[in-house]
Amino acid sequence: PAAALCITTAGIITVLVSVGGLTRLTKSGLSMVHWSPHKLSPPRTTEEWEVEFEHYKQFPEWQQRKSMTLDDFKFIFYWEWGHRMLGRVVGGVYGAGLAAL
Repeated sequence: PAAALCITTAGIITVLVSVGGLTRLTKSGLSMVHWSPHKLSPPRTTEEWEVEFEHYKQFPEWQQRKSMTLDDFKFIFYWEWGHRMLGRVVGGVYGAGLAAL
């Protein structure tokens, strides 16, 4: 069981690192300027997306990407959101595996 936990966790971490690399290649880093560990879902309505986009515009990354549209922002946001959710999966799998040992 311990070997399976190690192999599974290593596999998921490999995917996590790959998604992290792609997140950086798409220049998606720091698109989520407000992060709550208890919130699982991204904005849902157009109004929520617009508020999140306005928050992003307050950070230095916006200075490099002033031509970005709301749809462009959603793209980079989802990359970073997926990366963070995958990090939670790693923690959950590892924690569940340890509890089962």
